[in-house]
Amino acid sequence: MQKKLLKSARNAIALDESQMFNTVLADKGFQDFILFLNKSQLFDGEDSLGVKLEKIGGGYSFTTEFLSSGETFSFAGESKTKRAGNSPFLLDSGDYYNSYNLKLGNGFFVIDSDPQKEDNNLEDIYGDNLEGLQDENLQKIIDVVYKKFVQEVRREISGQNI
Repeated sequence: MQKKLLKSARNAIALDESQMFNTVLADKGFQDFILFLNKSQLFDGEDSLGVKLEKIGGGYSFTTEFLSSGETFSFAGESKTKRAGNSPFLLDSGDYYNSYNLKLGNGFFVIDSDPQKEDNNLEDIYGDNLEGLQDENLQKIIDVVYKKFVQEVRREISGQNI
């Protein structure tokens, strides 16, 4: 019993918090979840600060509504059509949503995307806050990271692979 306790104590002393955080962030499913939350905000027509995109760059025009001819756009089981005056949700061909990726650093991550369209730049129209998580979604990430981090600490201290 004493040897086990001594081994656990040594393992606890040797913990590398940055490495464990990077292990949590390296999970592809977790990365996809982070990007899903960001894209969900956009599909709701809001930037990372919760500001409606219509208040920044204007809502859909009657021309856009007419040209989309009632075409339906779907994300995460929800469908929308472009209606004049409604907040843009920035989903046309899917290229913008597909450009989202996560850049991992040592103990942090950054959400990145390519806002350049054929004829304009979405950030020029809707601002620099398209990427990033609203407080509510950030709290979801914090909760998941906390849970996964605690699991990783327990695994490291016990010297076992889960």
